[in-house]
Amino acid sequence: MPLGTSKIQKEIRTIKYLAASNNIHLNIEKMIRRKSISETLNFTTSLPRSVWKKREKWIKLPYLGKYSYKLNRILRPYGFKSVHYNSLILQQFFGRVKDNIPREERSGVYRIECRNCKGLYIGETGRQMKVRIQEHLKA
Repeated sequence: MPLGTSKIQKEIRTIKYLAASNNIHLNIEKMIRRKSISETLNFTTSLPRSVWKKREKWIKLPYLGKYSYKLNRILRPYGFKSVHYNSLILQQFFGRVKDNIPREERSGVYRIECRNCKGLYIGETGRQMKVRIQEHLKA
């Protein structure tokens, strides 16, 4: 719902007060002006202005130390940006370090359906699932 001029001014004063009391320095008038101009431009064009921006081309490459940086410089003039990943993952060497926890000993979200009617209960527990289910059965 659009605000009237007096309510907008009151809202701006509130924002300024909250920012000042939290030691945040804002130029709220400049922010509002930028947003208004952006909204006006988006409203007056058939396509959102964000579509007009040049799309970046990303490439996923393994990290190769100093060679990765050299490759970045070579690809940049062609409009490519690279994202690097580590090809050696410790999990490949060690496998699973932790033992699997049986489902009934885990905590989490659960769902119980009534056998006699269409009743349904969804709950969450931080304790073991088997303990919580037993409490439901006793109740």
